[in-house]
Amino acid sequence: MSYILYNRGLPRKLVKNIENREYTIDELDQIHNGIQSDYDNRKTGLGRAIIALVLCSTFVMFLASLKNPDPMATRIACGVLVAIIMLNIIYFQRNMVEKSKRQFVKAIKKGYPELIGRFGKDSFP
Repeated sequence: MSYILYNRGLPRKLVKNIENREYTIDELDQIHNGIQSDYDNRKTGLGRAIIALVLCSTFVMFLASLKNPDPMATRIACGVLVAIIMLNIIYFQRNMVEKSKRQFVKAIKKGYPELIGRFGKDSFP
């Protein structure tokens, strides 16, 4: 089993076609709806992963505090663990959840600046 840790985002051809104004407004609406659906699913999945990660990490920190007689070492280890978790959450939020949305909005700004109100950053809740 393999895991993908890098999201390439939208296909290059799709982005180029948007930038070159090769789609109708109806086609852009369909593309937007697909990206919106994918964005919602990824956002929900990330939320679930964060909850699972916090619960597991809390359990590990609790077990570490029971086993280790030195409270300062436990605090440092917990701080390092929290920092690693936060960096991972930020990475996955930017790369896995928001990348397609950012690419779409950037392509719309370049190809269809008059539609930025309809398909811009604020069109994704």
